[in-house]
Parts: sequence; C-alpha cells; structure tokens
Amino acid sequence: TPATAHTMKKIILALSLISTPYLLSAQDQSRMDIRQDQIGKWITTHFGRGHVPPFSFTYNGKSSQSFIRNWEHNIQEIQSGEPGERKYEVKYTDPQSRLEVACIIKGYTDYGAVDWVLRFTNKGSSNTKPVANINTCDLSLGSKAEGPFTIHYSFGSNAVKNDFAPMQKT
Repeated sequence: TPATAHTMKKIILALSLISTPYLLSAQDQSRMDIRQDQIGKWITTHFGRGHVPPFSFTYNGKSSQSFIRNWEHNIQEIQSGEPGERKYEVKYTDPQSRLEVACIIKGYTDYGAVDWVLRFTNKGSSNTKPVANINTCDLSLGSKAEGPFTIHYSFGSNAVKNDFAPMQKT
C-alpha cells in the first residue's frame, strides 16, 4: 500500500542515518581523533562471529539475541573509495530457512562514528517465519569515565532548515 511504502522509505532512511558515536565521554573530547584501526576493531568486534550484533529482531516469536550467534556468519571489508570511511558487509543466514540478514556498515574515522543499514532477504524456497520488532540499534553504551557521558548525534531529516544539526544528550 502507499502508506506502507512511505513507512518503509522512512524506516530505510532512519536506518541509514543511525550514527553511533564511538563512546565519546563528555570529559574526553580528545577521542575525536580516533584512528582508523579503532573504528575497524569496533565494527569487527560488534559484528564479529560469535557476538550478538548491535541490532535485534524477533523471528518466529523468538529474540534474535537468542539464536543469531548460531547462524552462518560472513564479514567482508569492502573497498569504500571515500577518504576516512571503512565499509563492511556482514551477512547472517539461518541455516534452516535461509533467511539472510545483510548489514552494510560504514565507519567514519574522521568523526568516530559508525552507521549501518539492515536488509532482510528470503534466500530459501519457502516462506520464512514472521520477522517483527526490528530494532536497528539495540546497543548498551558505557563509559570508563566516572559520572555521566554525552552522546553526540543528529536528529535526521524532517525536511527543515536544521536537518542533521549536531545534537547531544547527557
């Protein structure tokens, strides 16, 4: 339906705009100079084999956190062509149904930020079980510094003058 297509466009746009700062603390703004290897390490750790990735969904009524470690896993660095950008594709595939969750991940070394987009594809020969409750950013944040920390982010787009203006939340 047109409403569903509009909603999907908004979801895809929202997914592509999720930007997770590399755990920058309010007390330590000097981390803005994060090295390229740190961004790569964050990506390959959080999306690595045997780890629960920083997204979640339910599949046939069960949380992905309970089964995704057992799915087939493939991570590959992709040539980006953009300076200061590390790009990866990670695929998680259910060995029984062949449901594939592909994740394109971009790490921005100049900004200490990571974003990712999810794509669900049925690679099997029959219908998959229901997929629901997709949570594109399901992640716990912490800081080694004592006291509160600040998350730096952008709101996204509502087609207004201050779209993507930097924001922060303590």
